[in-house]
Amino acid sequence: MVAIDVTDREPLETANRRQQALLQNAPVALFETDAAGAVTYLSPAWERLTGQPATAGLGQGWVDFLHPEDREPVQAIWTAALASGEVRSSRHRFRTADGSYRWVQLTASPVSDAAGVIWRWFGSIMDIDDTVRAEQAERQAKEYA
Repeated sequence: MVAIDVTDREPLETANRRQQALLQNAPVALFETDAAGAVTYLSPAWERLTGQPATAGLGQGWVDFLHPEDREPVQAIWTAALASGEVRSSRHRFRTADGSYRWVQLTASPVSDAAGVIWRWFGSIMDIDDTVRAEQAERQAKEYA
């Protein structure tokens, strides 16, 4: 008979289940990139947002979901973030599951090792379309008042 001590494993398994539940149910799409900025992971909310499997957004595939007018500016922001190593956030339009474009807030934060070398970026893509459209309507109402 072989005995295995699972005392330390149980809290780890609970934490893993909790993390998986969080990733499965988060209302925003979460992502991870490598140090060079290529997307290596997209959470299940990506598919709910875009209607496409995560594989469609890996590498630089996520760029195809940007509104054509937003591609160049967003890529410039991302390039600047990679060069500076600073947290970046941007608002832009993203193609959704029904083919329409909705405003999203994309935020990316670098993760460094003990020597300060960035080895990953983590971030989120949050649908803010209702907020942006309300802001636009308020501005228009003020212009016509």
